[in-house]
Amino acid sequence: MHIDISQDIQFPDVPVEYSDSVLPPSPPFEQNVGRGKEPKLQPGVKYFSDVVPQNIQWYWYPFYRRGAVNIDTATQGTGKSFKSCKVAAESSLGRRGQLPFQNLQYDWNPFFANSPEVTLLLNAEDDPDTEMVYRLMKCGADLSHIAYVETAAMNINFYNPLIEVWISESKCTAVWFDPFQQFFTGHDPYGNPLNMNDSASVRPVMTHLKQLARKYNVAIILICHPNKNSVHNSLHSTMGSNDITAAARSAVYTGIDPDNPENRIMALTKANAIPDSHKKSLIYRFDMDNGGIVFCGESELSADDVNTKRPKRVSEEDKSMSAKNVAKDWLNNKMDECGKMEVTEIIRMAERTDIKRSTLFEALKASPHIHSTGKANRYKRSYWYIDGHEPTEEELKIPRPPVQQELRSYIHRIKHKIYEAMYENVKLQQKPLRIQ
Repeated sequence: MHIDISQDIQFPDVPVEYSDSVLPPSPPFEQNVGRGKEPKLQPGVKYFSDVVPQNIQWYWYPFYRRGAVNIDTATQGTGKSFKSCKVAAESSLGRRGQLPFQNLQYDWNPFFANSPEVTLLLNAEDDPDTEMVYRLMKCGADLSHIAYVETAAMNINFYNPLIEVWISESKCTAVWFDPFQQFFTGHDPYGNPLNMNDSASVRPVMTHLKQLARKYNVAIILICHPNKNSVHNSLHSTMGSNDITAAARSAVYTGIDPDNPENRIMALTKANAIPDSHKKSLIYRFDMDNGGIVFCGESELSADDVNTKRPKRVSEEDKSMSAKNVAKDWLNNKMDECGKMEVTEIIRMAERTDIKRSTLFEALKASPHIHSTGKANRYKRSYWYIDGHEPTEEELKIPRPPVQQELRSYIHRIKHKIYEAMYENVKLQQKPLRIQ
């Protein structure tokens, strides 16, 4: 059904009075609505009968869609930038159709490419000449089909028109933004500061990226870092507002295999318009002698399984308890070996093994079988000892060296003469000089 919106809509000329509590009514349709004639609507409103169904095109089924925004949340140590180089290399060689799970498209969407394609890598963390090019060469890429932009030129945000120029000039099929937060700085076109944690700021950005993806039929892939709190829900593990993942059409979580730390697992957390049987998890590992990254098949673990078992953030209290346990074990071993030791010597030995003085004394309190002779002073030493190894009185006593005794006697004589001179001289009004 075609809707003609070229003619102006005529509304009845009826005066209407509005109050503060009553909103103005919407413009009414013509009186012939429902009498077999097409209604004349406001511009922009259409019927789905005019929509021509289109097949979904994929950059890498079932992970990244073309004409849409895709999220890839990757933990530290998973090689997120290396993975982008691997996928770009396969695309540059016309082997994108040979990536894992691409054969699943035949019973859902038969579109995928077997000809060389251009990929645009916007990496703001790794240098193109010292890191990125070596990774691409390890993956065997055709470097003439992989475009990049100098790191200095990427001090922009998603609203900058240069991004559309780069996509248009490179004629790429996919563009990787690594990392996502690098391009979420500055202000929007209305002068409002961008905040990736604010839903009102995130939604317009994601809508703008979606329009770019649909206009040039490219897969926009945002590499994101996980936040530090959402350990149990992989869908909400992306840094920033939850609207980032909500606005994306596909979301992937990449983490370390909890059963085999040498493996990495790439799992779907959100996948629109694909059957549940196609929501796969992929295992890959690093192998510099065989193309940089080797895909090892399907994993039974889901994204939540990988995310739940990832190392949690260690709190300050846990760190303190761990250091205290290490100091306690070290102190017990030393006392079992020596029986008794002077405190100053114990502290020096502990500091050489990176054990703090305060942590050492906490370890002493947690070891009831280790005793102390008390604080040291100028007349006696301080020892830590275990039962059966008590220090003797001779060990505790500090003998004064002869030189020290002579020096103290000399200072005492000088002080005595100074005081005698001060008392004899009545005119001297100054306070006596104290000599330590």
